[in-house]
Amino acid sequence: GLKSSKITADDSEILGEIQESLGLEPEECEAMFENVLAKLSKNAFGIIKGELLRGREDNTVGLMKELVRYAAFTGGDLGLEVEEATAHNMLNIYEAFDFEGQDADEVATNKELLRAAVGLS
Repeated sequence: GLKSSKITADDSEILGEIQESLGLEPEECEAMFENVLAKLSKNAFGIIKGELLRGREDNTVGLMKELVRYAAFTGGDLGLEVEEATAHNMLNIYEAFDFEGQDADEVATNKELLRAAVGLS
């Protein structure tokens, strides 16, 4: 759901349904969700970092979009420890993406979410 973008920050109803179906208290469900987000974010960032070290920037596009989706749930803070040079490199790559046909406000919001996720805000 999260990885495939079937669950988004705009679709909070599904989170309530998951909580109810598992019989969890809201706090328990939120803690589990935050744990999953943290693991997915750290995994995606680890792969991004490896690809950047190998000079394979094209391989980071989908992963950075994934990080932005995760950051939308938290307002940007994903608890990642990103070196400043890597953060700037990621942001520069993201800003070079082709955003043709996408809403300009959404693109700007997503850039800010990535900036916050990598600790540049």
